[in-house]
Amino acid sequence: MFALPFFRRDLPALKGEKVTLRVPLTNDYREWSTVRGESRAFLEPWEPRWQPDELDRTAWRLRISRYREDYAQGTAIAFFIFEKSSGKLAGGITLGN
Repeated sequence: MFALPFFRRDLPALKGEKVTLRVPLTNDYREWSTVRGESRAFLEPWEPRWQPDELDRTAWRLRISRYREDYAQGTAIAFFIFEKSSGKLAGGITLGN
């Protein structure tokens, strides 16, 4: 399939009073790795098997590819949650089957 810009779907964003939800972008890596690293103890009950390279750029690229693939197939969508007042990444949520 050709990746022509006029065939692409617009990426969704949801804007509320206090937060904005938007799909993760490649350039979110640095902020994501910081937030994820700081949240490890909170996340481990649901994600007990963290890989040694969990926060590396290569793992991030694979994660972004998976997010895009799931969205393209219509099986899931990942959102990052940003504080509206500061623009700071607060977390994320994935909605799927």
